[in-house]
Amino acid sequence: MPFRKRLKDLKATLSPPKNSSLNVSQDTSTASLVSHSAPVANESSSIIPDPVPLRLEGLWKKAYLDLQAKSPELLAQYERIILSSAESDTLNNEKRENTDIDPRLEYCVKGRLEAIGKSRLKVCIRGREIEVRKQVRRVVGGILSVKDVISAALSAEPHASIAWAGVLFLLDPLAKSFHQDEDAMSGFQAVSDLMVRYTFLEKSQARIYLNSGSKVAESPQHLAELVRSKTVELYVLILEYHMCLATHFNHSGYRRFLKDWVDVDKWRNMLESITSLDGKIRQDLTIFVGDDIQAIFKELENSQQVVIDSLSVLKESFKEAKQKKLLDDLPVVSKAQFGSFDDGNKSECLEGTRTEILREIQSWAESPDDSQVFWLRGMAGTGKSTISRTFAAACQQRKSLIPHGPSLPVHLYLGASFFFDRSEPGRNTVEKLFPSISYELASSFPDSRDKICQAISENQFIGTQNLRNQWHKLILEPLLLLEKELLLPVTLVLLLDALDEAVSEDPKETGKPAHDIGGVLRLLATAGKLRNIRLKIFLTSRPEICSQFLHALSKGASVRDFELGKTPMTSEALNIPKDDITLYLEHQIEQIASQNPIEYFESPAKPTCWLGQVDKRRIVRTLADRSDGLFIYAATACRFLDGVDDLEDLQARMRELSADDSGESPQEILDRTYSQILSYSVIHSSRKTKSEKADFFGLFQRIIGAVVVLAEPLSIATLEDLLGLSGKAPKTRKLLSSLSSVVSSGESSESPIRLLHLSFRDFLLGQPQRRCLYDEFCIDSREAHRVLLKSCLNLLSSTLKQDICSLDDPSFLAKDIDPSLLDQKIPVRVRYASQYWSHHLQQADLEPV
Repeated sequence: MPFRKRLKDLKATLSPPKNSSLNVSQDTSTASLVSHSAPVANESSSIIPDPVPLRLEGLWKKAYLDLQAKSPELLAQYERIILSSAESDTLNNEKRENTDIDPRLEYCVKGRLEAIGKSRLKVCIRGREIEVRKQVRRVVGGILSVKDVISAALSAEPHASIAWAGVLFLLDPLAKSFHQDEDAMSGFQAVSDLMVRYTFLEKSQARIYLNSGSKVAESPQHLAELVRSKTVELYVLILEYHMCLATHFNHSGYRRFLKDWVDVDKWRNMLESITSLDGKIRQDLTIFVGDDIQAIFKELENSQQVVIDSLSVLKESFKEAKQKKLLDDLPVVSKAQFGSFDDGNKSECLEGTRTEILREIQSWAESPDDSQVFWLRGMAGTGKSTISRTFAAACQQRKSLIPHGPSLPVHLYLGASFFFDRSEPGRNTVEKLFPSISYELASSFPDSRDKICQAISENQFIGTQNLRNQWHKLILEPLLLLEKELLLPVTLVLLLDALDEAVSEDPKETGKPAHDIGGVLRLLATAGKLRNIRLKIFLTSRPEICSQFLHALSKGASVRDFELGKTPMTSEALNIPKDDITLYLEHQIEQIASQNPIEYFESPAKPTCWLGQVDKRRIVRTLADRSDGLFIYAATACRFLDGVDDLEDLQARMRELSADDSGESPQEILDRTYSQILSYSVIHSSRKTKSEKADFFGLFQRIIGAVVVLAEPLSIATLEDLLGLSGKAPKTRKLLSSLSSVVSSGESSESPIRLLHLSFRDFLLGQPQRRCLYDEFCIDSREAHRVLLKSCLNLLSSTLKQDICSLDDPSFLAKDIDPSLLDQKIPVRVRYASQYWSHHLQQADLEPV
């Protein structure tokens, strides 16, 4: 049958006959449906009596009065607690006058119903969806399905508000509790489902008929009254159940006011009574008959839903495009994010190492009540950034930080990260910190995107405003708005690594920590205002930064401060587990041996690779003893040994690493190691003549001196062009290859050159209290800036000209020019010189002529 004709027939069915004697109620479609679909007695029939209305309205008042007579003080306190838990703006100031129930309860319930209609039952973080428990989803779904019915019922029956207020009041602590009770959740769901069903029955005001096949002695009037009486009894049990369940969840207000009542576990037995009584009522109702036309309504609803879904998809596409434009306008530093391309080759903790600190971090991350901030501090070379990357990876991959340990909680995710780096623009300042965090939050936590984009649209220049405005508008306020819509707890980790590499932009304070660090920390401390969305902040820095700025956090946030010292070394003779550095060295040396096989002959017929296991153990033990607990030494030594050519080369490098260092501090040992690596590359190499060494030192000063002070990393090819060294490309590559243990030059000429650790930069510049054993390797930063300044000006003088892109149209904007044409006419070296010549001028500290 065509759908349009079915709707026409449905309309005719629902219209009462002109001469009907049934006096059908026009209140609801449900009432009419039940009335007209029931068998109607004709004049000669005496099988089915006249219909009797089953009216369940007004029963909450009867239940309320019965409970008030039974426990008046208890009910009054319960009512006050519910009202006190409601937000003030959801309550009406109307006071109780000539009524036995506070009218503000109705406003409280209706306000919460509106809030639930806007609530989120699931959120998506980094591609993974997390949802409230299925029982909560079902409760909310049931409430929303009859939300309008509930609102109408409350207006007609104010006493029902005390019951619905209990449901809505308990929904938050049950949904947001980290330690939920399965029995309590299941019971809460069952009772809430039951209330939804009875609310619908109340609204229907259906007429009831005896089933023609039933054999009962009671009259319809008596059966209807019996159902009403049992329903009142059921409602009393529901009210008592809510009070017991609230007490079970240990809310202080309930404990204080209800402490003299029955055992809080009474709710378990009460649930059985409620279920049993509901079963009896349902059994009574089975002797009544009605007809169901919901299938037709469902078909109509499905047809409407197809149209709604199509419009929603189109609307969502427009919204996504607009939001992408808003987010792309933020000034962000994508390279500072964990997992960026530049971060891809950096290592994490070797499995089985750093278990103590990783266990501390996991404990902090798992605890909902622990400190808001975890500050990991330690001297250079202790592995802070490696630990940061390990923690970030664990948050993203939902895995444990410790071997065979429990995975991180399902509600905890990496919200955003920022890895500071003194050698890169954007990453060496806090200027773009908050826009970058906001941008990553919108990506990793899509539910926050609407709020963040709304903030950007309302504050067009927020990306260039002060830190306070950026923090509040881009991060804190959007999260505060979002958490009001969430019915599940979420913990977001905000990870800031190497705070000490955020340096001052004042030329007179080159290399000193940025003054804005304190301001950033004070703003982060205000994240404690969040409740349902928890921000856990993980920081790393050198000790002096922690000492200088810790007070900025401690005034507004609880801080767990952990000092990462040298790794304790164990004796090979003792029967105890190996220390972390020994485990790391064993792993690295085994890899080096497999990738760089060196064969020598203990006897003519017995070749041996890499001196055998005994000698590998000796190398590991030597390097472990020399490291003095510093991972940076172990990592640098392994890179120095990687790529050895032959047995003689290996032995020579080991001699350099085994030089006596008795009485030296860990930092002095690291400095000496850097000196030995550099000297081996030049001074102690028999393959270099005196003139070759002098040429090497000159090239070292120009190339490495530039790398140390560049405003942003450049590739080998670009740096050669900038410095005018294109003709010396083979020597440049040979120089960088010999320094591979301390300098990374990538696999191609287009890869950026980077120092592998900040401590090597400090060593070369003599900052602070460093010593370079050979003057030829010491870098004068001012001289290096002067060389770059001169190179930039020479390049610009020979390259820049009017209409450099040959467009013949001065109205063209840079963004409208073909990128390939820009790359051809304005290569990277020219862009660098144009952007940073003034920076090198400031740092060169030139005397006025």
